[in-house]
Amino acid sequence: MSPEVSVVLVSYNCGRDLVVCLDDLAREAERIPLEAIVIDNCSADDSVQACRLNHPWVALMVNRANLGFARAVNQGLRRARGRFLMLLNPDTRLVPGALSEMAAFLGDHPRAGAVGPKILDFDGSIQLSARRTQTPLAFLFNRYSLLTQLWPSNPLSRRYLLSDWDHDSPREVDWLSAAALMVRREAVERAGLMDEGFFLFHEDVDWCRRIGQAGFGIFFWPRAQVVHRIGISKERSSPRLIAIRHRSMIHYVHKHYAGLGPLLWLADLAIALRFGLLAGLGMMRRRN
Repeated sequence: MSPEVSVVLVSYNCGRDLVVCLDDLAREAERIPLEAIVIDNCSADDSVQACRLNHPWVALMVNRANLGFARAVNQGLRRARGRFLMLLNPDTRLVPGALSEMAAFLGDHPRAGAVGPKILDFDGSIQLSARRTQTPLAFLFNRYSLLTQLWPSNPLSRRYLLSDWDHDSPREVDWLSAAALMVRREAVERAGLMDEGFFLFHEDVDWCRRIGQAGFGIFFWPRAQVVHRIGISKERSSPRLIAIRHRSMIHYVHKHYAGLGPLLWLADLAIALRFGLLAGLGMMRRRN
């Protein structure tokens, strides 16, 4: 008998977080039939051994190199047998009933291709995980941009991040974070798997966009809740991650806004300038 939900987790040096997240999934399995698929991207810590020791029921795939998030997700999706397919970061904690809430929502709303929960920080504050469409210049007012940090109340950031919305009511949105995202199998069959041209970052934006273009809606469902510790935040200023993020920005803009023609050069220039600024600030912080 196939599970109702297949949960795909991509692990990379997750340590204890992975084991604790799988503990939550084991408890959720008492509420809804599920399978858990862990794809380890060549971790250097004890993630693989800890998973095998503490959760032998989990399907574990171990890559010999870090293949990136999108490619690893696709490995898990190809193996998944569930009616609904859930992406879940190992650095999350499930509020009991979160998976069954999202599965019930998709079951009750056949037009819904994907649904995401209310995502909270460990201090209880809202993570802005639901957004509007990402335009070629959205990176100037996203959650981590200098514009948003220096002028958080600016109208462009508020509109893109939906920060004026209380996140207590259901809502159709343009895209949701892949930190916790449940997708209908039919939506994946119609829209395709994740674009492996994204090594990390922006693959969820692209995927939700394609699911929407395939005729499905993307919905935020606050009755399901997940707590998320952003695992890479400590390394966010590393030159490698900054470069990866900006390569993904360029890939996204060229993929979806090719019709801009020469204006793409301006977008590329702005992204390159942003990369140089953030990389420089990161170097200054490390020297201090």
